[in-house]
Amino acid sequence: MNAKRVSAVAGVIYAAQKVRSTATGIATALEAAGLLQSPESAAELVVLRGQGARLEQHLDTAIAGFNASAMRIAELEAQHAAVLALHRKHTDSEHCHADDETWPCNTRTALGRPAPEPSSPWERAVAGLNALVDADVIFHVEPDGHISAPFSDEHIEWDLKAKRWVLTHDGDDDSYEAAADRYLATPYTDDNPRPIPDTEHLAVVAARWNSLYPVGTPVTAYPGCRPEDDPKDERLVTRTRSAASVLGGHTAVVWVEGHGACIKLTHVDARPGGAA
Repeated sequence: MNAKRVSAVAGVIYAAQKVRSTATGIATALEAAGLLQSPESAAELVVLRGQGARLEQHLDTAIAGFNASAMRIAELEAQHAAVLALHRKHTDSEHCHADDETWPCNTRTALGRPAPEPSSPWERAVAGLNALVDADVIFHVEPDGHISAPFSDEHIEWDLKAKRWVLTHDGDDDSYEAAADRYLATPYTDDNPRPIPDTEHLAVVAARWNSLYPVGTPVTAYPGCRPEDDPKDERLVTRTRSAASVLGGHTAVVWVEGHGACIKLTHVDARPGGAA
């Protein structure tokens, strides 16, 4: 006789009697407790329960492994995207931006697929700025759109003659003097407004103005707002009455006939050969 099994049955019957169960209720309680099974069935149930517990452990381990793999895949994809962003084609040559190899470079070839192209010009512009961020380049954008970095000799400037943004270097022949020439030699039109020159350009801009436009040059001057800002604001068709100079170290200006105060050079358009 299995004393332990008899004791378990007695316990279930006693508990059922306390709640005044019928014979059917007592039998149901014994079945729920697994005490109506044969010894073989009970032993098999114990084995099955053990297997179920082990399967749950294996499942937990598999889920943990899957999550770790997913995180690693995400890390690798981020690294892959960062390398693709660095190894991109120069906008003005057939070379890689990162290592200057002939495009496509060995790294891009090894990666096997090109970086996805942004779908709009604005997205491409954002991708370009983010490429600087991804490369840990600290940069700032000046009021005239000039993009420069305090610890780099590379700059992005607007080329008025080419009507494109260009990459320049501190040692390039395209110096402040050349930039001033382009600024002053390019007349204002509605489609091509002049940017405000960088502060460091101002003395050169004034000197270039004076070399290009002597006192008495016919000009159109805007004492208040330029026409693109306010078409109804004052407009003077006049001549210069002074050489250009830098006022207070911050603004390149000139004086014109018919107006008492100086006017910013950004608000003066030369009209060589025109009548005042």
